[in-house]
Amino acid sequence: MRHSIPKLGKNEGTALLLAVGYVGAVSMLAAALLAALGHTITVAGKEEARQIAVAIAEAGIDKAVAELRAAPNTYRGEKQTQLGD
Repeated sequence: MRHSIPKLGKNEGTALLLAVGYVGAVSMLAAALLAALGHTITVAGKEEARQIAVAIAEAGIDKAVAELRAAPNTYRGEKQTQLGD
């Protein structure tokens, strides 16, 4: 009993090639979307850290100004800070 391999017509396999191409294109778009999302999350995190740093710096300036106004001749800066003394 011999099994013969059927001959393929001109359009046989076209659907498979189209499906593979479609899946490849969708995969590349998904990868690009994930990369853009990762970048956006990184930028948002850096912006949040910047806003926190600015708020802390402004609070320090406000405290120093208040101390200077309260006792201008005795204020000697902040103690026990990275930049004090």
